Amino acid sequence: MRQEYKTYPSTSSLRMTAISANKEEAKLLDCSEKSALLQAEGIVHDQSGEVVENVKVIYSNYAEFDLTLGM
Repeated sequence: MRQEYKTYPSTSSLRMTAISANKEEAKLLDCSEKSALLQAEGIVHDQSGEVVENVKVIYSNYAEFDLTLGM
């Protein structure tokens, strides 16, 4: 996005939610139905506050995260 469109993602607002795998998600993520999954859903803004991406990601129970937050 930076090179092609000269747009610089700046901030994102994400909501993390615990969900249970439905039939399709279980097949795609190679887990059993009703397995605990983590869903991230939100919006990414550019440097001027314009929306550049809507995000929805579902992570399997194998996902691990290291977070670094600026304060």
